[in-house]
Amino acid sequence: MSRTLVLPFAFFLLATMTGCGGSSRSSSSTTTSAGSGSTGTSGSAPPSMPGSGGPSGTGSGGSSGGTSGNSQGAVANAYVGTGNSSTNGIYGFAIAPDGTATSIPGSPSSGPGSYVVTNSAYVLGTDGQNIAGYKRTGNGSLQQSSFTLAVNFNQCPTCAGGTEPWTIQAMSLDHSGQTLYALENAGADDLYYFFFNVSNGTPTAIGKIGPSASYSSPLVFSPDNQYAYGFGCFHLGWDITGFRRNGDASLTPITTSNDAPMYAGGNQFYCPVGQAVSQMGYMAVADTAVNTNTVGLGVYKINADGSLTLLQNSTLTTALTMGGNGCCGEVAMSFDPSGQMLALAGQNGIQMYQLMPGGTLTSVGGLQQPGPNYLAVQWDSVNHVFAIGSSGLFVFDNSQGVLTLASGAPHAAGVAGSLAVLPTH
Repeated sequence: MSRTLVLPFAFFLLATMTGCGGSSRSSSSTTTSAGSGSTGTSGSAPPSMPGSGGPSGTGSGGSSGGTSGNSQGAVANAYVGTGNSSTNGIYGFAIAPDGTATSIPGSPSSGPGSYVVTNSAYVLGTDGQNIAGYKRTGNGSLQQSSFTLAVNFNQCPTCAGGTEPWTIQAMSLDHSGQTLYALENAGADDLYYFFFNVSNGTPTAIGKIGPSASYSSPLVFSPDNQYAYGFGCFHLGWDITGFRRNGDASLTPITTSNDAPMYAGGNQFYCPVGQAVSQMGYMAVADTAVNTNTVGLGVYKINADGSLTLLQNSTLTTALTMGGNGCCGEVAMSFDPSGQMLALAGQNGIQMYQLMPGGTLTSVGGLQQPGPNYLAVQWDSVNHVFAIGSSGLFVFDNSQGVLTLASGAPHAAGVAGSLAVLPTH
């Protein structure tokens, strides 16, 4: 079992990102119904939106109302969001069967473009306070159709207007593509998940849960869509957060597991740095031993009640490395649609794993495609792997875990910060 320790102040200077260090002011989680939290007020534009992604993207959501766009001959559309709290728009690409990419007409779109998510009808992005919905047209291009204020405000006598807005720091779609979950930071380690119905493309507030300092990541969802999972490591306290999705899509906390994949032995402190769910009923979690730059990996069985069981002999050390001292970073990871192949991406390359019978993972070769600092990774339905880095969008052809860079990649996409991929076949 992982351990928690109060460490000297000097160490906590290293903990500068959300959910890892800082003030200990946090309280037990509560669920708030719509109306008592932030009430999303629509702008003048009509409805639009659904999707999933983020810096460490959580994939694209399922189908939603509206017509599904399909670029001529394209097997997927890839949408790249630009930086945190950005209004620099969204870059769109049509992906051909051979992995080559063509810029979608009108790309980049203008407007909020961070933490992009998508489903068959809409793409969503944020500028940190507002969520913009973009309707997808037949060729995959985007037309902004909604603009919704989606945060609460703190009282702030020294701020202009006497208030200070909360900040959206991640967005995720459930498998249906109907519900958007936004991670919002109220300051002082008070973090919340807000839930929005986005079935018609415009976010309608359902409620929120929080505050908790452990709510610090995008959410991923069980194969049956009944449970949601995130992670945190506040003051080095290992935490895989779990929630039951209620009938109205609100979240109720559940117990998951306190067991960490201790790849470097039991005398270490571990923080989770990434997670991905397989359609085979397993969740892979990447972690790091604090004060190292190494990355480990373990696999949990998702039980019928949503709890997690760390599988024996599933813990391993990867070839990836973390920046700094292993505190507060993230790696990108995503299973293919079959749930049998895992792509793990970070600052020094991509590593591929095969899910074996019983849930353990086997590496397919060593580190591949080194060079960029990969921020997100996703798949389409025809064996392409997508990643983003400082050079833009990378598209790889996957052959049994061996990646080959597609012709023309990488593709410039501004200051790439998030990725959403929508298979069109």
